[in-house]
Amino acid sequence: MKKMSILFVVLLMSFQSIYAENTAYTTESGSTRKYLLGAELQSFNSQLTEEIRQQKYGKMAVSPFIFYRGTAHQYYSDLDRQNLITQNEFYSSQAVTWIQGDLHVQNYGAFDDDEGDVVFDLNDFDESWVTSYLYDVLRAATSLVLVGRENAIFSDSEINEFVDAFCETYLDQLEDYCGNNDEKDAKVTESNTYGLLDEFLDDVEDDNDRVEMLDKWTNIGSNGRYFDPGYEKLEAVTSSERSAIIAAIDSYKDQISSKLQGKDSYFKVLDVSRRILAGTGSLGTPRFYVLIDGESSSTNDDRILDVKQQGFPSIFPYLSQTEIDYISSLTPGDRVIKAQKAMLTDVDDHLGSTLILGQFYSVRERSPYKESFDTTILTSDTRFTKLAEQWGSILATAHARADNDYNSSYVENSFEFVMHQLTDHKHDEFRNYIRAFANSYANQVQIDYNFFIELLNEGEL
Repeated sequence: MKKMSILFVVLLMSFQSIYAENTAYTTESGSTRKYLLGAELQSFNSQLTEEIRQQKYGKMAVSPFIFYRGTAHQYYSDLDRQNLITQNEFYSSQAVTWIQGDLHVQNYGAFDDDEGDVVFDLNDFDESWVTSYLYDVLRAATSLVLVGRENAIFSDSEINEFVDAFCETYLDQLEDYCGNNDEKDAKVTESNTYGLLDEFLDDVEDDNDRVEMLDKWTNIGSNGRYFDPGYEKLEAVTSSERSAIIAAIDSYKDQISSKLQGKDSYFKVLDVSRRILAGTGSLGTPRFYVLIDGESSSTNDDRILDVKQQGFPSIFPYLSQTEIDYISSLTPGDRVIKAQKAMLTDVDDHLGSTLILGQFYSVRERSPYKESFDTTILTSDTRFTKLAEQWGSILATAHARADNDYNSSYVENSFEFVMHQLTDHKHDEFRNYIRAFANSYANQVQIDYNFFIELLNEGEL
C-alpha cells in the first residue's frame, strides 16, 4: 500500500510537471527562430512601401519594448503555436469578453470623454475582438516586465512585484463588481487616482485645450481653418481621395448613434489631410484627419476627426470558429467602434464607421487631451507599483463592462462572475502563472529584438 501511495505521488508530480510545462511559455532561439521571425516580419509588413517599412523598422529598433509594440502578430503566433491559452487552469470558454487586443502600458492614455471629463483609460482598439481575457492580461503583464527592465534601475524581484500588483488588483476589482453594475459608470480621473497618475492628469488638463490642439495642426486663412501643409505629420490627399472622404463623412454622420446624428452644419468638412508617422504596429495604415466646422462658425470649436482604415486583427488567424462567430457580422470598422463602446464609458459622440474607396474605416474625434504617460519617470518601485495597480483596475473595469452588460448578443455571461468562480481562492496561483509567462515571454522579446537588429544590419529586412 505504501509503495502504491509513493507511486501515486510520483505520477501526480510528473503530471503536474508536464502540465506546468504545457502552460508556461518556452523561449525559442537559434537560427530557426531567427528565420521564422524574419519571415513573419516580411509577411506582415509586405503591404507597406519600402520607405514606410523602413520608418517602422527604425522605430521598432529603438528598444525591445517598442519592438514588442510593433509585433502583436508575433505574440499571437507564438501563443497559438505553443497552445498556451486553452491549456491552463485559468482558461474557461465562458471567461470571454471584448479584449483590447494589443494591450501594453502605452495603450493606456489620457483623453476627454463626451461628458468633458479628462480620463485615463484604454485608447486603441484596432486589434479588438471577443475572446479570452487572457490575451490582454498576458500581453499587458509582459509589457510591465519590458518597461521595468528598460528603466534599468529595478531588480527582477521588484519587477515581479509590479506584475503581481497588476494581477491582484485586476482580480480584486473584478470581485468588487460582482453583484452590482458599478463598472458601467466607473471612470479614472484626476480626482480618484494616486501616485504620479493624479499629477499627470492634472497637468494634461492644465496644459491642453482645443484651440491649442487646433493651432498645432492647422492654420487660419480668410476662409477659416485648414490643415497646415508644412506640418511633418500631415500629407496632402489627392482630389479623388478628398471627394471620396467628404462623401463618406456625409454618409457617416447620418449613421452615428449619438446626439450629433445628422447635423449637417456640424459635420461640414473644412479640410482633409493624410495622417502619417502615427503608431508603431499600425504605422503605414491608411489614415486621414478630417477638419469639420463643429458647433458654430467660430474657428475655436472646429473638430478633427481621426479616420483610420481597419481590417482583421492580428489574433484573427488563431481564433476558433466559435470565437469568429461572436462578432463575424460586424464590418472591421464597426468592430473597432463596438469595442470602444463596450470597454469604455461616456464614449466619444463622434464614434462611427464608414466606407472609403471600398475600404472600411473607423471614425472618432481626435481628443485635445490625447496624451500618453511617460513611463521613464517611474524611478521608484513604489510609484511603479501604484501605477501597475491602476493599470490592472482599468483593465478589469473594461473587461467587466464589456460583457453582457454591454450587449448579450456578443457576450452572454457576466464576466466578473465567471472570473470569480475561476479564480476564487486561487489568486496566488493566478499571479504565479501570469508572472512566469510575463518573464519568459519578455525573454523571448529580447531574443527576437536581438535577431531583428541582426536582420536589419544584414539587409534581410
